[in-house]
Amino acid sequence: MVNDIVDNLAQSTREETSRRLDLFAQATKAHFDKEEAVMRQISHPNYEAHRNLHATMIREFEDFRRLFWRRTSQERLDGLYGFLKYWLLHHMETDDVEIRRFITRNGLPHPT
Repeated sequence: MVNDIVDNLAQSTREETSRRLDLFAQATKAHFDKEEAVMRQISHPNYEAHRNLHATMIREFEDFRRLFWRRTSQERLDGLYGFLKYWLLHHMETDDVEIRRFITRNGLPHPT
């Protein structure tokens, strides 16, 4: 999905880009909801902080989307890359990995 957004940003119509950003926002929220449910289920000690981080990321993405068409093409691309880079490289590969480690370290069953 991320590749679809980034790869097609330059040649997509405004409507197509908006649709892709909507789908990404929906997928992100679904991912966060599932992750938060797992954290509650396993009584993860950083649940509140992680939930607050998700809320901040969603607000930042909504702000980005609201201002998206007021920016130049390059600013839109740079902003999207910045958000996706943080979300994919930092959040998923650092914060989310920590949740899996907590589950393993505490001998908890891995949620489906």
